[in-house]
Amino acid sequence: MSPANREQVTVFINSIWGQVTEGVAASRSLSVDSLNAYADRMLRFYPAEESVKCGLADTLIYRNDVRNYLKEMVEIDKDDRLSMCTGCHACSGKVFHVPEGKACAIYDCVVNGKGLKDCGACSAAPCDIWRNTRDPKYSDEEFEENIKQRMDALKKR
Repeated sequence: MSPANREQVTVFINSIWGQVTEGVAASRSLSVDSLNAYADRMLRFYPAEESVKCGLADTLIYRNDVRNYLKEMVEIDKDDRLSMCTGCHACSGKVFHVPEGKACAIYDCVVNGKGLKDCGACSAAPCDIWRNTRDPKYSDEEFEENIKQRMDALKKR
């Protein structure tokens, strides 16, 4: 890298970093200097409690409690559904749990195979493909609830 190119890239990256730190500082009521100090300390590698102590996170909660926490923040009743799924059309079926560059088997079957808009138009949904395509982090109960929520969301479209 030439000295001129290095200078150009450095100015560009510092500009982005400045925008990020200014935005985070404003939203978290912290100073940019504090954020830079946390970055210099590589705070990301500290125990999570340190992020709360420094004002970078509001709380620490288990994954299972995230939905209820978000519902509380936006004043949605705990019993109401909160779908975090944006639909597979948003990513052309390339969801996080399939190998890079491949489409989800559900999307591939419904959109590419059957030519349907989504699973809501498929009389077989939820099918074996749904049951065999799952996030391994879900317990059986969480997975069944996830399928129910996804079917409910599809019916509302």
